[in-house]
Amino acid sequence: MEAYPGNHRAFCIRAYYRNGDSIVSAQRLYRAEFNVRNAPKDDTIRKWIRMFENTGSSWSKLDNNLTTDGKNLFCQVCSKSVSLYYLNLNAFNY
Repeated sequence: MEAYPGNHRAFCIRAYYRNGDSIVSAQRLYRAEFNVRNAPKDDTIRKWIRMFENTGSSWSKLDNNLTTDGKNLFCQVCSKSVSLYYLNLNAFNY
């Protein structure tokens, strides 16, 4: 199986949702956007969508500290983002 970069995965997921949940449309748009002959297989796109809906990410491996419960995932990601923000502020002595 080929490894697709995150921006390619995100493009497929966005195209899927913007075109009436159509895998075929997502594949067609992918081929046009990235000027390639072969798009990811329909099973691959379905897997990315399922992962995205369950975890908020298309990658199969998330940070081990994150849960797959939607509310908790959102809270934990926000919490990490805020703490990183304050770390960056302290690094620049703001």
